[in-house]
Amino acid sequence: KSETDVLHLTEDSDGVGGEDTRGCRGTWPAAVHAVAITVDAVNKVVQGQFSNAFCATRPPGHHAGRKLHAMKAVSNGFCILNAVACAAIHAVSPIAEGGLGLRRVAVLDFDVHHGNGTQDIL
Repeated sequence: KSETDVLHLTEDSDGVGGEDTRGCRGTWPAAVHAVAITVDAVNKVVQGQFSNAFCATRPPGHHAGRKLHAMKAVSNGFCILNAVACAAIHAVSPIAEGGLGLRRVAVLDFDVHHGNGTQDIL
């Protein structure tokens, strides 16, 4: 892709510690859809429609923290939105606020390295 096809998704996407947060025109909608799909999967598991769920979505999210860069990291590992953290927050949010009202959730991150964004958010 040419430089004009690449979008700078964050303020640090100038190649100085942020090269990995670049994307294309479809990156933001894909990240939003990843969150929606993951939240929907949690809803369906809790409602008994699914016995379990696995959401293989892109872009990944476990490095995206509260303020994008989690725990003072210089890199964002291609992550834009943290879908699993959003789904976990939805699951434990009160029913009166649109959540599922669960007391607790477990997040299993089986990537080969630390999901610092998920830790930062949850």
